[in-house]
Amino acid sequence: EAQERVLPAFPEAVSHVAEERLRALGVNIFLNRRLEKEDVESIHVGGMSLSTRTVIWDAGVKPHHLYAEMKGLQREESGRVQVDNFLQARGFSNVFVIGDGAAAHFTGTAQTALRHARFVARHISRKILHQQLPQYEPHSPLYIIPIGEAWAVGKLGDTYLEGWPAWLLRRAADLRFFLSILPLGKALTAWQSEKTLCESCSICSAQGDQYEQA
Repeated sequence: EAQERVLPAFPEAVSHVAEERLRALGVNIFLNRRLEKEDVESIHVGGMSLSTRTVIWDAGVKPHHLYAEMKGLQREESGRVQVDNFLQARGFSNVFVIGDGAAAHFTGTAQTALRHARFVARHISRKILHQQLPQYEPHSPLYIIPIGEAWAVGKLGDTYLEGWPAWLLRRAADLRFFLSILPLGKALTAWQSEKTLCESCSICSAQGDQYEQA
């Protein structure tokens, strides 16, 4: 973690609890150290080198280079495009920027990107029908971070949860997602077995068997 505590977006007390949980699970934590580079068998973190076999990269996202190549867009230092209250690029008409590319509140999560997409779709429909155009209202997404089995920390508005209650909330969120894309029976099967879609997909399973045989 490049900053001085884990989960820096959470209150300090929550970060402390999360760090204790990680250490209890045997996780080594390096704070105030930025990942500098990675090569085939090691990573370089804050002046030190660590041998590695598997690296899971979770260093965030950055806007697509296309925004920097488009003339006239007003961008912030992060590279995100400045937008107005209708998610239109400032200085443009009928040009919308959503998701990770928009300099808007709570940008950087899938929940926010989906909310942007729904808003813009409704906005365009209203505009075609010459209806009133409401402004975009940002909402804080629900953050739930599992740390080990049956344990998590979560943020719901101004409320923070930890331990088993947060884990139950995460499981409920998972079920809601499966129900949004699968029939009831398949959704319950995937949810109960705690599988991802690919793991429960017969096509992916067949491909996996081919790779193992190869």
